[in-house]
Amino acid sequence: MKLTLSLFNENDVETVINYRDSHDIEVILGCLELSTEFSYSFDKMNELAELFYSKNIPVFFQWDILMTENVFTKALETVKKVKGQLFSAFRVKDPGALYYLRENFKNTAVHYIAESGNHNKIGLVSWLSNFKNITRIILSPELSYDLIHDLRNKIDKSIELEVLGMGMVLLFYTPRSLLSPVKSLSSAFQWAQGTSEESPHKGFPLLENVHGTFMYNTKDIFIFDEYEKIEFLSQQNVRLRVGLIDCSLDQAFKMITCKSSDQLKNDKDAYPRTFIKGFFRTNKTDVLFKKLKNSRIQNRDESFLGEVVEVKKKKHVGLFIKEDRCIRQGDKLIFSTPEGKEKSMTVKDMFNGAGKSIEEAEGGQVVFFPPVGGVSVRTLVHHGRN
Repeated sequence: MKLTLSLFNENDVETVINYRDSHDIEVILGCLELSTEFSYSFDKMNELAELFYSKNIPVFFQWDILMTENVFTKALETVKKVKGQLFSAFRVKDPGALYYLRENFKNTAVHYIAESGNHNKIGLVSWLSNFKNITRIILSPELSYDLIHDLRNKIDKSIELEVLGMGMVLLFYTPRSLLSPVKSLSSAFQWAQGTSEESPHKGFPLLENVHGTFMYNTKDIFIFDEYEKIEFLSQQNVRLRVGLIDCSLDQAFKMITCKSSDQLKNDKDAYPRTFIKGFFRTNKTDVLFKKLKNSRIQNRDESFLGEVVEVKKKKHVGLFIKEDRCIRQGDKLIFSTPEGKEKSMTVKDMFNGAGKSIEEAEGGQVVFFPPVGGVSVRTLVHHGRN
């Protein structure tokens, strides 16, 4: 199995060395100055790189911060000190860093991190055509197996592809410091948990360091139990990455190499977060497009009055009235739901936003009626014949 390991914890060094004989292993290292999630000092990173280099284990240098011009100028002071002979490749995300390496490290391989963009073949191929020193593309975890397989067939086989096989999924990143204003930092890396005020979701891992604030999914990705698909990808020059910021690689290897479904379940239960496969099996995020194109909610003829924008069970139905329309007491309304159902109602009670009873509602307003069974948001409302 071809594994690419992000070594966030120095204590995992021995684990990597112990498994190198049974797996095709590579190691990613970074330093606090230039890497978003690594906490090593520059000297410690070089020390670890020398150790792996002496063991004939390929090492990659991760320079993945996003940079303004001032940050970029300062970053170059550190980049120029990197011992190029120790690292088999540079891993970058910022186009400025990609351009700099093309012009100044002509003989150094580059891995382009495209996880947060360029999900399509045209975008990915354009990077390859403009930067001939790219030897690997790190793909987004939003891609399904079928899409990865399709990309593999369309991108030159000499270019390696890499996908996240196990680890935390980054949802959001900002260079702003969001934690320290409300919680004093006790170390270079500060962890917290986020909770949504608009939904029941909670427990999002939050990380703040000198590069900003990161929010991760509450669930980690794990696709190593998709044995046949993983084996096929491995044969097609696709590598799997393990990126565990807060867990040991020894724990990961036990799950990666486990062939017993019962034991794997126990290991997953012992893991601090639950696992998902993300979009690896299939990506269904486009299913809503069919609803948006639903012909049942496209009928906006001369009898069209407006659209239901709020439904509160046993309380009311809120209707936004089209600008040039109005509704009066005694009007008959036809409700056409996205599912194709029709409900009719004669207006007897009608209220404004303050809850006051009104006789007439003009266009551009939201008007409220008593509950209408089976009606949902996006239901269209038309004038009916009395």
